Amino acid sequence: MLSMLHECQMTLPLVLTMWRRRVRRKICTPIHKATSSPPNTTASPEKTELNCYTCNDVGPTNKCLNFTNFQVAHALWRQSVRDWDDPVQIATCESPFNASCMVLTYNNEKGEVAHLSGCSDDETFGLDPNKSARYLPITKNLQKDNHTRCAWDDTDMICLTLCIGDSDEPCNGPTLAGNFISASGFLIVLCACVQIVNNAFLQVA
Repeated sequence: MLSMLHECQMTLPLVLTMWRRRVRRKICTPIHKATSSPPNTTASPEKTELNCYTCNDVGPTNKCLNFTNFQVAHALWRQSVRDWDDPVQIATCESPFNASCMVLTYNNEKGEVAHLSGCSDDETFGLDPNKSARYLPITKNLQKDNHTRCAWDDTDMICLTLCIGDSDEPCNGPTLAGNFISASGFLIVLCACVQIVNNAFLQVA
């Protein structure tokens, strides 16, 4: 019995010493940053550039409210056609106006009366600086979450939407990635392409 107790007394310090070394090794071992994604996970796509719809128009029937115009712009952009003569364009934003894509609208009892879409620096939105206090609900604590926030300016309601998206697709308009363009939209795209070719031919001639 004494022999067994002696053996236990000799073994316990040894176990404690080994345990301390093990804990110390875990604490002091540096953590190396992983160089690859863990198995069974998908890395988020890296956003290389910011592309935004651009459109400026006024009136209750302004062209920025026409869905087909966005279809045409997206189709031409995906076909790498540049500088087409249509109300809606897709622009690659340049610094400092590459912080987000924006949509700014003016609305009254008749509906939307002015529309501005494009690239933004998250600071200047074309608002009257003398009325900055009125615009605090939309200019303070900006969120690029594609949610619309509005503020009142007398009888006008001014709404601002900011977004950055998660790919090279423009986020400040209809989501058209992977969608097929309608028959009418296809005809408009075809006519637009013919017009571009004709203009190029006339310039050469």
